[in-house]
Amino acid sequence: MSDLFIEVDEALKQERLEKLWKKYGGFFIGFLIMIVLATATHAGYHAWIQHRNFKQTNLYLDTFSEQTPSPDDLLALLPDVTTGMKTVISLRAAGLALEQNSEEKALSIYQTIESDKNQQKENPMLVSLAKYMATNIDRKMSVADKITRYETISREENNPWKYNALLDAALLEATQNHNHKKALQFLSQITSMDSSATQGLKQKAQSLNILYQAEQNKK
Repeated sequence: MSDLFIEVDEALKQERLEKLWKKYGGFFIGFLIMIVLATATHAGYHAWIQHRNFKQTNLYLDTFSEQTPSPDDLLALLPDVTTGMKTVISLRAAGLALEQNSEEKALSIYQTIESDKNQQKENPMLVSLAKYMATNIDRKMSVADKITRYETISREENNPWKYNALLDAALLEATQNHNHKKALQFLSQITSMDSSATQGLKQKAQSLNILYQAEQNKK
């Protein structure tokens, strides 16, 4: 008797499954196909990304394989790389230009990085570095404009070079404008308790603070 009940129960289950399949079978098939296609697309996309990154890295490394490239050698790679890699290569090109005492070339590269909206969006920290370096080496920029630029950089919350900018602003105020009071205000932001400046920068700021405080007291 128990076997009969089991057979009846299984028959009912099978009947319900058949009804569900007739009603929703097409939907399930379509859903499964979508899952398979989505998985394949996801895997294919990541495989393409890896291949592209590998290719671009090799392109960059090949430039250094035989001899030290010139800034122009590196800049020639830019049309063939992504925005992220473009920033890295451009910064390296600017660095090489500085090593070769070509400040104008380096400045031009830094300014190009800074003005590129795509790079601003994808690599904000590296673009901030370009902005900071451009301010440092621009000999035609007035002291007032440099200080303004340094102050702007210092107000960028996630800018890793904000405290370097504050130190440079303090140096300009003290040495060029002889405004030790203003210089001390910049230094206080570096040495404050909530400052995330490196220990090395804090020590420099503390040393300058002693010097500029003494000069301020003379007035």
